[in-house]
Amino acid sequence: MGPWKVAWHGNGSQQLPIYGADGVEVAVLTKGHLGDARLIAAAPDLLAALKEARDMLTTASRYMPKSIRHPARFSLLNVLANSVEPAIAKAEGRAGG
Repeated sequence: MGPWKVAWHGNGSQQLPIYGADGVEVAVLTKGHLGDARLIAAAPDLLAALKEARDMLTTASRYMPKSIRHPARFSLLNVLANSVEPAIAKAEGRAGG
């Protein structure tokens, strides 16, 4: 997927093209949206990091006491179910929004 990059040519253009790892343009934003362009360019790396975090949280939850009442286990499962998994699903087009 990544790395993607924002190419600002500085030639007076109002466009910020974003290029994929293969050099193909994947998006174009206007100059006033540099922060958004940087976030889009970081998206493949962020998704990969989130998947690694999911795997680590899943592994960690296996070593917690099996009781759902245990606060640390509950917190891990809560983060996985309500933050990590929905964000990955959204990025992969498996969820609305």
